[in-house]
Amino acid sequence: MKKLPIIALLIYIVILNLTYIKLVSPIFEYSGLIYDPDVSKFFIAQISTIVLINIYKIREVPSSILIYLLFINLYIPLINFYWLTNKSTEFALMIFISFMLLFILSRLMVPIKVQRLPINMRIEIEQVILFFSLIFVFYFTLKFGGIDSRSFDFTKVYEIRDEKEYGVLWSYLFNWISKLFIPFLIVIFYFKRNYLLLCLMVFIQIFLYLSTGSKTILFSSFIILISCYLIKNNKFLVGIPLIYSSIMIVSSTVYLITKNVNLLAIFPIRQLVIPAQVSYQHYEFFVMREKLYFREGIIGKMFYLKSPYSRPSTTLVGDGNSNANTNFLADAFDNGGILLMLVSIILLVLILVYIDSISNYWSNNKMIVSFFIYTIIILNDGALLTTILTWGLGLLLILILFVKPIQGGSKFGKI
Repeated sequence: MKKLPIIALLIYIVILNLTYIKLVSPIFEYSGLIYDPDVSKFFIAQISTIVLINIYKIREVPSSILIYLLFINLYIPLINFYWLTNKSTEFALMIFISFMLLFILSRLMVPIKVQRLPINMRIEIEQVILFFSLIFVFYFTLKFGGIDSRSFDFTKVYEIRDEKEYGVLWSYLFNWISKLFIPFLIVIFYFKRNYLLLCLMVFIQIFLYLSTGSKTILFSSFIILISCYLIKNNKFLVGIPLIYSSIMIVSSTVYLITKNVNLLAIFPIRQLVIPAQVSYQHYEFFVMREKLYFREGIIGKMFYLKSPYSRPSTTLVGDGNSNANTNFLADAFDNGGILLMLVSIILLVLILVYIDSISNYWSNNKMIVSFFIYTIIILNDGALLTTILTWGLGLLLILILFVKPIQGGSKFGKI
């Protein structure tokens, strides 16, 4: 990796740690965000990060950006949370080994040959998705109500989420709309410069947040647009860690001036710190208990497998009331330990090979990688199979076959 991206990463790590030490832990210590540093673990964390940076190889393919974003969102916060709070070295090493396998396999990935793309439709795929999304938002609002005033206070959004009961069908539809269709349309309208519809999609995401209290949705539009801009201008490797650093500085400054924790609660706490904390909670719960072996979720229901626990494990891991969903690697540990973590990495690599293969037939493969930015982000909050089956990744892998590439676009240069 070149010097500028490394410097940007270093700035990101320093600011993340300082923000946690000076603000996050003192304010939210009551919720388990303690500051209990260990010097030996500090060196383990930093050395492991240096090793991975040296293994990582920048390639002019979509997978290179997606792997880097996963490293920024999942690995860096988790490995630094490890030394800041004196967590288990065993689990930290499992995460390190998983990422080392990902980085090594990414150097060996070879796209396969695919022909006759895209698949032609009489109506462009984005028009179909736009129509379906607008119909959904209309009926969703009629059925469950519109904006809830409590959503303007981030400390009260969990009250909204605890009260809302959508049922299985509407929950699936809501996940597909907010985590697949709207992000998909944001990317298309950005690259096609349809700014009117782009603004409409951003407004819908904000509206869905204000109606449901899901903070991840609120964050999604911003990070997708920023990522599209950075990818389009070949500045992603340097830009994304600096953007993250800037947001943390702004959030900290706002708190110091106003004592308002709302921005801090979103970034870095909700997006970076909490996922790291929850992943260690899952490890601590399952390291001495029976693994799930997919007995929860879709596979368990299909084969009538009975969970060894009386309540959902995500509830047992959390505070007893809300679901403590975790990243795809911690979830893999819940189900089968380190072996399943490595299997999940291999499955992710196969998906990335597919994405790289499809992108070879695009005159503008910067757009195709942008489709998967939000998917990588939500892997920090959910299992890989859940992301594929429930949150829309599987459908997205099909949808890209129908997207007409932008004429006159460009492939990756120096990313």
